[in-house]
Amino acid sequence: MVYLSQPNRRSETSPVSPTGPPDVLTQGSGMGVQDKDGMLANPWKNLHQLLILISERCDWVTKCIPSHERSFRDQWQHISGSHDKNEDFHSSTLRKPTFYATVLLFLRAVFKYACGIDPNQFASMSNATTSQQPAMVLLDDLESKKKSKRHKHKKRKYEAGELRDPGDSDGSDDSPQFPPATVCLNKSLGITQELVDSFQTAVDCWQFLTSHELFEKDLTWLLHRWKAEKWQWLTAFQIDKFIYRGEFGQCLRLLQDEHKSLAQIQPAEENPVMLKTLVQMTAAYFRLGQYSSACEMTLNAMWILPESTSEGGSQKRPPSPERQPHSSKHLRQLQLVPCTTSMVMPFFVQLLLLSYKKKTFHHGDTNDSALGHMLVLMQYDWPKEENLFFEVIKRIKKEGEFAYTIFFNYVVCADMLEEFAFLKTEEGGKIKLDLTATPQSSQRQRTITRGVSKGGKEDFKAAMERQMTRCGENVDQLLRKFLTTERDSLLQLLM
Repeated sequence: MVYLSQPNRRSETSPVSPTGPPDVLTQGSGMGVQDKDGMLANPWKNLHQLLILISERCDWVTKCIPSHERSFRDQWQHISGSHDKNEDFHSSTLRKPTFYATVLLFLRAVFKYACGIDPNQFASMSNATTSQQPAMVLLDDLESKKKSKRHKHKKRKYEAGELRDPGDSDGSDDSPQFPPATVCLNKSLGITQELVDSFQTAVDCWQFLTSHELFEKDLTWLLHRWKAEKWQWLTAFQIDKFIYRGEFGQCLRLLQDEHKSLAQIQPAEENPVMLKTLVQMTAAYFRLGQYSSACEMTLNAMWILPESTSEGGSQKRPPSPERQPHSSKHLRQLQLVPCTTSMVMPFFVQLLLLSYKKKTFHHGDTNDSALGHMLVLMQYDWPKEENLFFEVIKRIKKEGEFAYTIFFNYVVCADMLEEFAFLKTEEGGKIKLDLTATPQSSQRQRTITRGVSKGGKEDFKAAMERQMTRCGENVDQLLRKFLTTERDSLLQLLM
C-alpha cells in the first residue's frame, strides 16, 4: 500500500503517468527509480489477492471482502452491507478483513480520483509521457443556501434586512448547515461517472473508517507509519472532501496550512498549486460569511491568474455541467473544472457579485460604489445577471440619485448604457447621475433612444454615445483591469 501511494518525486523533465491508475508500476518509481526488472503488473489486483490470502491464513471472514472486478460503488455497497448485517462486528475475524478491505478500497478510489484531477501527481510507467492537462479544482455551488434554523418571524425579518445573519461574520461554525452535495458530470472536461464514483467512494470509505473508534485508531497508526502527512494528494482529497460535506471551517484550516507551506517553497506565480489553493480559500471564506477575506483571496489570485489569450470579445465560457442522474434539485451542484483563467474567472465574478449582493440587499447597506462595482461585474456574462441589474436600477430609482465616478472607465455594456441614459430623462425618473464622463472618441455607432435627448443634457447624451463606441471591448481584460486597479475599494466596501 505504501508503494502504490507514493507521490511523484521525479524532476520536471521526468516522465509521469497518464490520467488513470496504472496497470503496471515500476518498483521504486515513486522515488524516481526506473528499474525495468521491478515492474509490477496489476498492482491493485495483486494487493487484493494478497488480502484474501492473508485473511484465509488468519481465519478471517473473507465474505466481507468484495470482488476486485466490481465497480467502486458496488464494492462499497458490499462492505457497507456486510457491516450492517453482522452483529458480531467486534470479533477480530470480521473486523480485521472489513478494515483492510475498506482501506484498500479507499486507497484505490482516492488514487483514481487524484490521477483524474491531476495526472502529474504520480509516477508510474517509465515510458509514460508528461500530461499537459492542468490540475482540476472542485468548485463549490455558491448559490445554494444554508439550512435555516430560524423561527419564521426571524427569517422574515432577516430577509427584509432588519436582522443581520450571525453566520455572516462567524467563521467557527462547522455544523452541517449546508445541503448534501453531488459532483456534476462533464464529459467534455473528462469528468466521467467513474471519476465521480471514485471520489464518492473515497469519501464514504473515509467516513466509515473514522466513525468507528477501533477503525480510526488503526487507521491513524497506519497513516503515521506511512508518513501520510507528506502525501500532497491525500491533503488535496481531504480539502475536496470537506467542500463536498460542507465542512468549511475544517477545510479552511487545511487550506491555510497549505497556503503557508506553498508560500515558503517558491513565488506564487511559479506555483500552479497556489492558484488552486487560493480558489478554494475564496469559497471557504465566502461560505463562512467572511466576505472581505473571500474578496482578498480572489484579488490575490488575480495576480497569478494567466492572461487571457483571446484577442477580441470575451473568452470562451466553460461548458455547462450535467446534472447527476436522479439527483435532487436541492443538492449542492459541485463542479470539477480545470484550474485555468476561462474556468476560474466566472467563479471569481460570481463570488464577488454574491458578496456585494448580500451586503447591499440583505443587510440594507446601500452604497453607490458597491452598486457600481456590481454593474461592472455583471457585464462578464451578460445578460445572465439581467434580473440583478434591474434590482440595482430599482434601488437607484428609490434613492433618486447615483454617484459612481469610474462608471465610464469600466461600463461598456450597451444595454446598461441605454438604461442609464433613460434614467436621466423625464420618463426614466430624471435621476441625478454623477458619472463624470470623460470623452474618449467622437465616433458614434449606436444611437441612444428612449427620449434622452428630450430632457437630458447634450453633454451627457454625447458622453453616452461616445461610450457606445467601446461596446466591443474585451470584457475579460476589462474585468482583470478593474479587479487589480480598484482592489482597495473592492476590499474596503466589504469590511
